[in-house]
Amino acid sequence: FSELSNSGPKKAVITAGEGHDYMQDGNFWLGKEWLLGMIFSGHGKLSRREKVRCESPLIAFLLAALLFSPTSSWADGIVNRQTQSSDYTRTLTRHAATDGLDAIVYNPAGVMRMKNGLQAQLDSTVIYKEYVNTVPGYGELKDSNRFGIIPGFFSLYKQDRWAGFFSVTIPGGGGIVDYDKGDAATVTVANSIISATPYNRVDRMSLEASSVYYGLTAGAAYAFSDSWSVAAGLRQVEADIEVDANIGLSVSGFAARDFKVKYDQEANGMSGFFGVDYTPSDHLTVGLLYQSNTRLLFDTTVDRDDVHAVGTFAKSREDLPGLLAAGIGFRLRPDLRLDVNYTLFLEKNATWEGRLAGQGNSSDIAASAEYTCTPQWKVNLSGKDTRRNITPDAMGAESPELDSVTVSVGAVWTPTSLWRFNFGLGEAFFEDAVTSRGVRYEKEAWALSTAVQRNF
Repeated sequence: FSELSNSGPKKAVITAGEGHDYMQDGNFWLGKEWLLGMIFSGHGKLSRREKVRCESPLIAFLLAALLFSPTSSWADGIVNRQTQSSDYTRTLTRHAATDGLDAIVYNPAGVMRMKNGLQAQLDSTVIYKEYVNTVPGYGELKDSNRFGIIPGFFSLYKQDRWAGFFSVTIPGGGGIVDYDKGDAATVTVANSIISATPYNRVDRMSLEASSVYYGLTAGAAYAFSDSWSVAAGLRQVEADIEVDANIGLSVSGFAARDFKVKYDQEANGMSGFFGVDYTPSDHLTVGLLYQSNTRLLFDTTVDRDDVHAVGTFAKSREDLPGLLAAGIGFRLRPDLRLDVNYTLFLEKNATWEGRLAGQGNSSDIAASAEYTCTPQWKVNLSGKDTRRNITPDAMGAESPELDSVTVSVGAVWTPTSLWRFNFGLGEAFFEDAVTSRGVRYEKEAWALSTAVQRNF
């Protein structure tokens, strides 16, 4: 047979077994009887016997290639999303924060440094992204969905030495992608089908996918003294992943057929957190946070599966890892504050049954400087270095988990004691990665954020 790509035909010699399957040189060949029955039957339906024969290394390989990567668009851990607030976008250092309600998820014990009463904050961060898979023989395959939105809500009620809080954030997930000409994953599946069937031409490919993890956090904080406070609580995570992929193949332009895969995965789980804040004076703040692992067992609902892959993995475990974080804030003088943060994502402690098995632990280190211009205005400059301990071959094609350096600027405007507004703008510079198959992953991402806080 011959395999056709966008750059022209490539010759490929195919060996087929007689009604059986086997592995040869790392490639899986299906028997001729099963192939002909699947390809030339009306809708490619398989008998019970054929489905049993289909459960093989090829099927596992196809599924691994098609599963959407629930990873962040911005610069975070492999699965975790650190960008949960506008204040984080502008500073990249919130683990010693005591000035905004997003401290609920970054330095929960630090809320005890805030005013008494009821407070609420609404957040919105817009992500502009460019993802490119450069695949040998296919050229650049791009995500055409350039924008994403990260919402957030935070509320706090504080009374002297105790406080209760609640927030809704997006602690994980990669947003929405639309590869209208396919990506490295669909190329892998298309080539695998071609290598095992009479099909020899790729006519079209597409992949639409979304991944979002909703986090609902509730907890309480208590101040033992003017210097020491602690916080604890629970976070419920609701995760949803949707995939709609299509691969159109033909035999030299004839006997065309579309192979479609469309499914939805849902999971939920709960985790706990504990935080400590030490603020001995206005010149120093130290924040510590531990977030436990969130167990996520995904249930799969299949709408269509022409490659008979997804049903084999009706349930799959892919946790949202816990983390350890520390932040230190120094006020060098009344108008200048410096912050340094370190975050370790506890990915080795999470259970990952798919492509991420054995990957991690990722980490980031960040620093920021904040200057108070007037009693109403503050501006800042920040930077962060993120290292993800993941091999290129394990990266997801849709949103590859690349190492990055992030730079951001921002401002805070407090016109009255009742209102606080903040704005942030940042860019993540990602390092390209190349897989063992020669696929190059490239990413670019910008974030523009704003938030409003109201004290009642």
